[in-house]
Amino acid sequence: MSRLRTLAVEVVAPILVFIGLYIAGTLALGGLLASVFEGGGAQRRMVVFAWATLGAAAVANLACVALFDRFRLHLGIVEPPSGILGGFAKGALVAIGLLTAANALILATTEFRHAPGGGVDWFEIFAIFVPAAIHEELVFRGYLLQKPAKLNLALSVAFTSLLFALVHGGNPAVGKIALANIFLAGVLLALAWVWRRNLWIPIGLHITWNVFSGPVLGHEVSGLVLPKTLLRTVDPGPDLLTGGAFGIEASIFLTLAELGAIAFVSWRIMSRGALSQAPSLEVALAIETPANASETAPLPAGSTEPTSLNETET
Repeated sequence: MSRLRTLAVEVVAPILVFIGLYIAGTLALGGLLASVFEGGGAQRRMVVFAWATLGAAAVANLACVALFDRFRLHLGIVEPPSGILGGFAKGALVAIGLLTAANALILATTEFRHAPGGGVDWFEIFAIFVPAAIHEELVFRGYLLQKPAKLNLALSVAFTSLLFALVHGGNPAVGKIALANIFLAGVLLALAWVWRRNLWIPIGLHITWNVFSGPVLGHEVSGLVLPKTLLRTVDPGPDLLTGGAFGIEASIFLTLAELGAIAFVSWRIMSRGALSQAPSLEVALAIETPANASETAPLPAGSTEPTSLNETET
């Protein structure tokens, strides 16, 4: 088997199956939940979509890990309680730090202000925000990121971050800065997983990001206007600085805060040597299957040759 064919069988095919399972699962679960929970308007549709996509993402990840990796690819979701709580806390602190910094810069340079709001809608947080964030992490930082990361981490991070930005391209009031910031958010979330190989770090970061920016500070969340928030925003300034109708995620100050957060997480990764766990593309493609064994150098006595890329994973 040629190197490119090995790449297609071991990486491309599993990713395509993952995408197919995710789409099929979303349609099936969405139809089932919609038939069970009838009525309720726009919020009901958002709840159904959030939980249908979460279920589909969970099934697609589990199925692909079982089918293609025989449960040897650890996605970082099944962790002890200390790993879950500790990872979530790390991600939450990063999110609060970068959003607080960006919000402070907006307050310092514009007429933008916060005023008391009508309170937090807890149902909206737990029925929509939490499952939506976990769903996106399972899709974009789960199998879709981690399977090709076994070949090349940088390309996998870039690919999933670009895809993450593109799926938000239809959001209300989205613009170039917003899409650039969402791409940077994808990079940050991917690096948050690389940091400890613990998916609860990006999950904590993502949930806290959405909740702190919207229900707490009162900004729009990716263009979504929330009817109830702890604080509300008044006297909006220039869109370039405040983010305009898309919210703080379209602010140039968030761009700076994200770059700072990426630098911080990258420093933490480098200090742990976590990047050394990811092979280069050239090294990964150099692995041959038994069909090409005659073209490779003889193996030392008593050693065995891996039969697939999966068997090289640790």
